[in-house]
Amino acid sequence: MTYCAAIRLKDGMVFASDTRTNAGVDHISTFRKLYQYGIEGERFIVLQTAGSLATSQAVFTKLQNDIDQRTESNLNTTLTLFDAAQMVGECMREKMNHAKAVANADVDGSFTSSFMLGGQIKGQPPELYMIYPEGNCIRATEDTPLLPVG
Repeated sequence: MTYCAAIRLKDGMVFASDTRTNAGVDHISTFRKLYQYGIEGERFIVLQTAGSLATSQAVFTKLQNDIDQRTESNLNTTLTLFDAAQMVGECMREKMNHAKAVANADVDGSFTSSFMLGGQIKGQPPELYMIYPEGNCIRATEDTPLLPVG
């Protein structure tokens, strides 16, 4: 099982995720599940995941390609972290729907991932969001600063 967690503290945030994706008698697979984005001095965004590795990697790749190709709307151009969380949710839904169509399957759960997005955009407070497989999200609050997925 894959797992990640993030907590919003008074003086910052902490992100933690494992790298194990598969284990058997003679085979253990590990993959990176935490990525950083941003522009120094302007924004810092951390994105981590739990769930389908194929879906997660498709989302990370699409988000990075949009940054590299300087598309009009990407993680480095969103006005707020909420907008960034919405972008990740939309990208995840797109990638999950594509995977289901290619597999010609209507199986819930086999292509799902969850994401944690946090960071800060200059002039705005730090924020932390959990993005559900359905693409919607919740924000960490003072009452609920810890968000685990896995």
